[in-house]
Order: sequence, then structure tokens, then C-alpha cells
Amino acid sequence: MKQTIMRAVILGIVSLGTGLLYNYFHQPHLPVFAHNAEEIKSADSLALSGRLEQVNQPLTIVLDQAQNL
Repeated sequence: MKQTIMRAVILGIVSLGTGLLYNYFHQPHLPVFAHNAEEIKSADSLALSGRLEQVNQPLTIVLDQAQNL
């Protein structure tokens, strides 16, 4: 039981470290801690489009695009 918990903790730490390293080296990287709402909007738009743009309306896509995603 104790060994299983330790393995889960180690797996979590390795996963977190891998994710942070990937985010650090991948361009454009997303902010880990957002200090205001503008940073959150910027991170969302980066994730959706790959470039910085402000999103004022919900993103609409066609069925083909949804299937590709």
C-alpha cells in the first residue's frame, strides 16, 4: 500500500515536471500563473489560435473542423 502511494506521488511529480519543461521550451508558451483576467484571455486565445488575439465572441466552427480537432 505504501509503495503504491509513493509510486503515485513520484508519477505526479514527474508528470508535473515534464509538463512545465515542455511549456517552458515550447513557443509560444502559456503563462503558468495568471495575475489578471487579461492574461487568462491571452492564454485562451493562444491555445485556440496559436497567436495572440482577443476573443470577444464564442468561437464557432463547422463539423469538419470539430472532427479534425
